[in-house]
Amino acid sequence: MVSVIGSVPSGGTNSTDPSEPRHFIVETSVYDASKAAPVQFSVSCFLEDTKRWEKVKTPQSGAFLSVTAKLAGRTTDTNHLALRNTIHTTISGVYGSWYFNSRNYPTKVTRGALKRALTYSFGSISLGSLVVAIINFLRQLCSIAQQNASSDGNILGTILFCILGCLISIIEWAVEFLNRYAFSHIALYGKAYIPAAKDTWTMIKNRGIDALINECLIGPVLIMGATFVAYASALLAYLYIVFTAPAYNSGGGFTGVVVAFSFLIGLQICNVFTTPLSSGIDTIFVAMAWDPEVMMRDHGDLYHQMVVVYPHVAEAIHA
Repeated sequence: MVSVIGSVPSGGTNSTDPSEPRHFIVETSVYDASKAAPVQFSVSCFLEDTKRWEKVKTPQSGAFLSVTAKLAGRTTDTNHLALRNTIHTTISGVYGSWYFNSRNYPTKVTRGALKRALTYSFGSISLGSLVVAIINFLRQLCSIAQQNASSDGNILGTILFCILGCLISIIEWAVEFLNRYAFSHIALYGKAYIPAAKDTWTMIKNRGIDALINECLIGPVLIMGATFVAYASALLAYLYIVFTAPAYNSGGGFTGVVVAFSFLIGLQICNVFTTPLSSGIDTIFVAMAWDPEVMMRDHGDLYHQMVVVYPHVAEAIHA
């Protein structure tokens, strides 16, 4: 879902041709920090040809309105999912160098890990990302079908598509969960995606690492930390606005905007710093599951601390 606030330009209302779907255009702008100026753009809004929308009239030219709807297209061809997984695999490669070569740590490990992720392992990363993208596409189809069934008054269809969408969401979560450890496995051992996913499933079920994964609190801790930083940034921004009273905010109209942007910037910056921690912990889990002797030999202090907290893990990884 996306929300747009803007105005309807002259001639931006629905066409008189009855064969065309009813639609209108909303003109708005977004601030481009690199140009220090707003960038104008327009959004075409289409009304569904269903009973739910048949009595809704298109807005008149010059109307100022807010629209919240699903985005049916995008203007960027960047595959954010593959990029995120590539970064995760690169970080896993760096931690793998520390895990297996702590006594003779190599040089240029980050460059080497990035090179492997973008060359030898990029096909496996892309395949894993494609699987998640396909599942996400199916979930979106179920959501659209559920909305159409609800608009047509089909209660049974709405319930069935809702249940199907929930099942697909669970599958999507499971695949994303499995992928994190599979990509770490790819970074450590250079396997293809399918063998790495099979080994990851075996690790989770049979090697005792499921106890660590299920009880690990690093995810909530990092999320709470990032949220705390975001609220702290918003508070500092508010105090700055109140005590400095800048001229551009003499009427108080920009207070909410500045505070909201400060919250988002603080949240994203903190997430950038915590991402390597999360990826590193995933990598250590995978490496300890398949090569526990390295952990005991080269990282004895860390191994004994983990065994003190999870004594049954020591028995499982030696089974």
